[in-house]
Amino acid sequence: MKNPTFTPQTKTGFTHHQPLARGLWLVLLAMLLDLFFANPIAAIPLPTVAVYSSTYESAWNDEVIAKLTATGDFQQIDNLSPLACSLDLTPTLATLAQYSAVLVYSDCKFNDSVALGNVLADY
Repeated sequence: MKNPTFTPQTKTGFTHHQPLARGLWLVLLAMLLDLFFANPIAAIPLPTVAVYSSTYESAWNDEVIAKLTATGDFQQIDNLSPLACSLDLTPTLATLAQYSAVLVYSDCKFNDSVALGNVLADY
């Protein structure tokens, strides 16, 4: 005699399995849910940002950084240009490579706009 636990039954054209098979599906579903919730999206690290600018007022950078920080969308925001117009050295590629993104803006001339353009192109 066959074991009825593994014998499929037919109802309205579909094959249905005995309770053991339904139990296996529940275990599989539980395992998939556990995998999904064990790795929540919140575990993805937030990006880091460098801010490099050339402005007349260094306080403008503070305002930009404060607004970016207020979004809560960034892990770290660093000011790479604490001085005023044309006084900050161009950041190196090694420095920029530490960040997920770089925000560059100006209100006056950069110290070396050609070098800045080159390092940004390499970034």
